[in-house]
Amino acid sequence: MIQFLTFLIVALLSAGVYLHHRKKRVILIPSYMWFLLCLFFPFFALPTYLVMNVVPRLQTKGAPSPIPAQFCPKCGQDNAHDAKTCSSCQNVLTL
Repeated sequence: MIQFLTFLIVALLSAGVYLHHRKKRVILIPSYMWFLLCLFFPFFALPTYLVMNVVPRLQTKGAPSPIPAQFCPKCGQDNAHDAKTCSSCQNVLTL
């Protein structure tokens, strides 16, 4: 029973890593590789993934950006500060 629960937790964490990787729109093969690494080698791959992907974003999250980005109200996509339309959904951006 404990082995099953451990495998279930690791599988859910691996799926979370896969979905996080796909959300960043990374090509499919590295996403599968991270999923398999986290599934079969969780004590090595999960901390490595967190250090490589999550920690750098937390460190730079509070840093002020020199040029503010425009956020699309429809899909939430970050766009360049001088963009007229959203790069994801083509919604017209207004100030």
